[in-house]
Amino acid sequence: MKTKQPRQRRKNALDRFHELLAEIERLHAAKNFDYAGGGQQGPLGNFNRVSALIRAYPASESWSQPSGVAITYMLKQFDAALILMTTGKTSRTGEGLRQRWLDIACYAIIIMQLLEQEEK
Repeated sequence: MKTKQPRQRRKNALDRFHELLAEIERLHAAKNFDYAGGGQQGPLGNFNRVSALIRAYPASESWSQPSGVAITYMLKQFDAALILMTTGKTSRTGEGLRQRWLDIACYAIIIMQLLEQEEK
């Protein structure tokens, strides 16, 4: 005699939507811990610090160019590296200090390529 297996509930689109929201929430919380300086400067601290760096340079159209966007991304990695260095904390996403410096080096090369394209 066969034992009847319990019928598994099929996931619907709403279930998957909430699974994805939960995944996004976990990733955001982990990355925000790194970027926000461990809570010392608030949850948007990284944006405030990078904004202050950008404001230190003359305003121009440069920041809206692809190279300017890449510089902004690189500054966010630089900010995360400095936070890890100065607080002694470890990243919750697994991206350590060495990984951040490698990311910065990659962005520097990408920026050089974008600047070459923009000069043509």
